[in-house]
Amino acid sequence: ALESDYDVIMPDVRGHGKSSPMVYQLQRDQMADDVLDLVEALGIGRDLRVIGHSMGADIAGRLATKIDLEGLILVDPALRNFPKLLKLDTGEMPSWMEPIIDTMKSLKSLPHQQRMIEGLKLIQPTAPLWDEIDYVTFIEANAQFETSNYMHFMKTEFLIEQPNVIGKIACPTLLLSAKQ
Repeated sequence: ALESDYDVIMPDVRGHGKSSPMVYQLQRDQMADDVLDLVEALGIGRDLRVIGHSMGADIAGRLATKIDLEGLILVDPALRNFPKLLKLDTGEMPSWMEPIIDTMKSLKSLPHQQRMIEGLKLIQPTAPLWDEIDYVTFIEANAQFETSNYMHFMKTEFLIEQPNVIGKIACPTLLLSAKQ
């Protein structure tokens, strides 16, 4: 939707999407540094606006502490570290997440049509149907999911838990969240 008015760059951070799997424990600040390196390599000027979703919002917030941005949009960032709140053992996958993770793992090996059908298990049965582009993108992203990334990042500090970092964000920022 933004491509007609903006140059849109959507990088895969290490261990996500179609980038190489993580081979070591990566910190969120390193991911922000990676995006900063990309921005510098592309020679993008000061007219930079950054949008991040979920963990990408965490990374985008950290990036905003490292470079002057024109604007920042944080979409559905993790506002609570639920493993910590629930006192979960972050060394193991919570049992209630196992069916979700199993579905995500199964998506990797399925052809597109079957992937779209199997992916319905990831959406609440009472939820309204999504637009096709949103649903396909969501399912394709989940097909790239790496369980080891999830387990690692549940052990790292969330941006929301670091007010000293948040306090360094100086650009106009919009927070969008459907969570209560």
